[in-house]
Amino acid sequence: MDKKQAHLLTMLDFSHVKNVHEVREHAAEIAFEIMNNWELVSFDQTRRILALEFYLIIPKIFEDDSTVTDLVTGIKGAAHKRFEQLTPGCFYFHTKSKGEKWSPPIFNRHGVDITCGDKEKEIYGGILLRHLSGANNQDGSGRALRAILRGDKGFDPIQSSSKDFGWSEQELALIKKMHHQSIFDGDIRFVWAPLENKVELKRLTRIGIDKTKFANELLRFVVKS
Repeated sequence: MDKKQAHLLTMLDFSHVKNVHEVREHAAEIAFEIMNNWELVSFDQTRRILALEFYLIIPKIFEDDSTVTDLVTGIKGAAHKRFEQLTPGCFYFHTKSKGEKWSPPIFNRHGVDITCGDKEKEIYGGILLRHLSGANNQDGSGRALRAILRGDKGFDPIQSSSKDFGWSEQELALIKKMHHQSIFDGDIRFVWAPLENKVELKRLTRIGIDKTKFANELLRFVVKS
């Protein structure tokens, strides 16, 4: 691991935060680093990250836990609580299903995160790749994952399919191979590629979690147009 990779891996850590404000600010620092200094390589294509979202469970500080219902409000959180999210710097391919047994992402219910957790501190963390660059690119975590696997045609609409979760045999094999593997190695990986002119980021609420515990937190980061 080189110094740039080690620096990013060190940043993917929320064990030092003491309150929600520090959660927000550290998320912003990570987003700026990834979106300005790194590219995602998938086979022979490179893509910039145009939008991402943070999903975190930090005990006593930011308990955005989708598996627990608040006894007072009756509201759950939005973050998955999977063992893959207890380590930093890995890919986490996911669907909306929960539980200990992992299954490949299913049709129209999929995405990929960069993990940013800490097993010792019981911190679960995932940074959802929400929007990637490319011809005719569109926002959406499913589109982002499909573009990684299929190239720019991954941004196109898809038809419902129950066969192999909607993936080809090759795509399914790659998902299984890269799940919970380092973000710096393999056919899908992040490489150091700093922008000469740094982009500014907008802070917005996350999409599709309106009725969850921290729905109003500005944990989606988008490149300003």
